[in-house]
Amino acid sequence: MEHTVHCLGNGRVCVYGKGADIFQAFGPDYSAPNCFTAAVDGEFETKKISYRQYEHRSGGCVITDYMPENESVFYRTVKGGAVMNFEVKNAVIQNTPYENTYIFITYEGAPVYIYDFFPDGKPKAYTSSEKRYAVMKILGDADTALTGEKSFRVICRDCIIAFAFSHSPEDAFGLISKPAPEPNAPLRDFYADKYADVVSDVYDVIASQQSYNGSVLAGYNYHLCYIRDNYGVLRFLLACKAYGRAKLLLEFYLSVFERSGRIHNAQGMTDGSFHIHENDNVEITGYIVLMFVKYYETTSDDGLLRRAVPLIEYCLRCQHGSMVGDVLPFNGDETYVAGGFLQRSALNDGSAEATSLYHRSVVKLRSLGGIAGVDPVLFEKALSDAALIEKNYLKNFVIDGVFYANKPGIGHAPDMRHGVRACGHGFGLCFRNENGDYVCPDCVNKKTPRFYGDAYGKRYSTEAAVLCPAFTGTSLIPSDIIKATAKKIAASLYERDGIVGYEPGMLLYAGGYDEKTVQKMLSMRDKFGVWSEYFRGGRQAGTLCRTWESAVNAAALLEN
Repeated sequence: MEHTVHCLGNGRVCVYGKGADIFQAFGPDYSAPNCFTAAVDGEFETKKISYRQYEHRSGGCVITDYMPENESVFYRTVKGGAVMNFEVKNAVIQNTPYENTYIFITYEGAPVYIYDFFPDGKPKAYTSSEKRYAVMKILGDADTALTGEKSFRVICRDCIIAFAFSHSPEDAFGLISKPAPEPNAPLRDFYADKYADVVSDVYDVIASQQSYNGSVLAGYNYHLCYIRDNYGVLRFLLACKAYGRAKLLLEFYLSVFERSGRIHNAQGMTDGSFHIHENDNVEITGYIVLMFVKYYETTSDDGLLRRAVPLIEYCLRCQHGSMVGDVLPFNGDETYVAGGFLQRSALNDGSAEATSLYHRSVVKLRSLGGIAGVDPVLFEKALSDAALIEKNYLKNFVIDGVFYANKPGIGHAPDMRHGVRACGHGFGLCFRNENGDYVCPDCVNKKTPRFYGDAYGKRYSTEAAVLCPAFTGTSLIPSDIIKATAKKIAASLYERDGIVGYEPGMLLYAGGYDEKTVQKMLSMRDKFGVWSEYFRGGRQAGTLCRTWESAVNAAALLEN
């Protein structure tokens, strides 16, 4: 069975597949829930033509998947015969008066990966706030039969299967009535004077997962636009001179802030919803500032920077207001928290990474002089914070020459926060119980043991705490510590069974260009030239076809 995942997308419709099988298809916006799956009988060899076209071959059968440039339609052509089994997800299926034409209605309340606090007092999974429609039409020589309430089989000989996605049935039927266009090769607007094939493949995986409004998916598990992930994406887009896509990404964040007056760990693509993690005022706010500064430094586009001043000021206020003495706490989706290297019992500790990001964002803004136009009173407070961080950073995070990710006992303990509940009852609004753990409303007054055993108050030394600041360019960590950490990680890179997908790229930022690390990194790509969340036992693992890991690694090749 095919293991590699590929993504086909035009900014309006997104399709994830394994070989000729489709396991997700959704639109017309990229935060929509999955609409259907398709399993094809037999084994197929899959070839990428572009980020909007893939070809699957088995014996005398050729299946071609493609999308036009700016319409919410997905086409699958079949030549030579194939049997496909479709199953509708998060929707109901209805016949229409038209031959070989069905409509799928994605119901209100279909799940998407966003959480929020509802008026009845109970935290719940955020669900789709509106219906979406997909119309399927089969043209040519094929037989169709319903096989269940939400499933049907198509026996194809030579035919075209078209899927149109819309927020209204009228628009969906209007799209499906148009003649099927011929596939066309999209323009790849990037430049690379080295590793051009690698850059091309990474550009494709990002282009397929970038919505028309600029937001970029974190992957098929996450129909959201994550800030940390998109910091890496922006670095890659700027490194390969894909300035149009880079600007579109930043304009998305501006539109979110201008509409809502806030930014969170991850944003819904179009419906104004958020995925909120613990201590969301830190880390991501530093990344946002660095994204806009990096774009300005690369393009000299001061118009976008000036438009971003209110968002930049918001990020500075968030970080200044979250200072606990001379440190910031952890964001709950911070790189090594999310990766399981650090227990959530430490989230209220001082964070080496979040603290360094605040410092770095202030230092970079200062380097612009008055160009940003940030409120001088606010910026003076930020400068004072940066000076305090710089004065005490090593004392806070380096002990006997060992760099630690956290500083326990800083006295940060909010009564409630969004995030992962220690009691195991899902994700949402959490309340601090008498043990200092954050649990669901039903568990907050129950007598429970401390959930993290002996982890409380513990110092954690993890290489990721050095690699990520090295990637963002911190001046707080001495170069000898960064180089020694990079050397230690590089020495074990060929021996370890498990490797985090972005690790080799960040190693290049920490330790400089190293041919052996580059070769290991290149060997971790899939057959379409991109990276996954993890690499275990000689193969990709976790979420495949990832934008963050692919962007970090490719940017490292271009920038080092």
